[in-house]
Amino acid sequence: TSDHGDMLGSHGFLMKSVMYDASARVPMVIRGPGVDPDRVCDTAVSLVDIFPTVLEATAVERSEDDADLPGQSLMSIAGAPDDPTRAVFSEYHGPMSAAASFMIRRGDWKYVRYMLEDTPAQLFDMAADPDELDDRINDPAMAGLTIELEAELVAILDPDATDQRVRAEQQANLTAVERPPRAGGAELPRTALGTIALGWSVPPPEIMAVVDPQTRAT
Repeated sequence: TSDHGDMLGSHGFLMKSVMYDASARVPMVIRGPGVDPDRVCDTAVSLVDIFPTVLEATAVERSEDDADLPGQSLMSIAGAPDDPTRAVFSEYHGPMSAAASFMIRRGDWKYVRYMLEDTPAQLFDMAADPDELDDRINDPAMAGLTIELEAELVAILDPDATDQRVRAEQQANLTAVERPPRAGGAELPRTALGTIALGWSVPPPEIMAVVDPQTRAT
């Protein structure tokens, strides 16, 4: 498997931090005993499925402390028929984002909700529109599906309460006398690769101002 992708210009974005598949999707191939080499699984899965997969592959029992963790072994998912009803969830609250975003993917459909005023949700048919160019959120025929996917999101967490809690924690970290190592702030060490502590790859303005765009590495 690998880290997530980067947008590389798709939808006008260069980096990540968005819910489009170019950024959010993670590739994975499983090889080993008991794995069908010809099997391609189209059931939606996510990173929370990795933990139970490792437990099953190594024959380790789940401890009582981990009993309530989400996820299902990818070994068992791949060994079963594709399940178009299984939904997976993603959220983002980090750098390069003006507000929190939440995503539900169920079968061919992806629903994205943004915690930013005047920013509507998005709905994409990933089978018919893999490049996510045709937002169906305002299609009257999709109203029922949109309500279903919003309900699945709210069943996992309260988007408004989560956004408020995360914003409060971020503000507390930024204003604390002794900040956590990755809390951010203008005085953190910076280089031509950006703010080291946050892992950004966009150079800060004072560096960009003296960089020749014709010779700058991309």
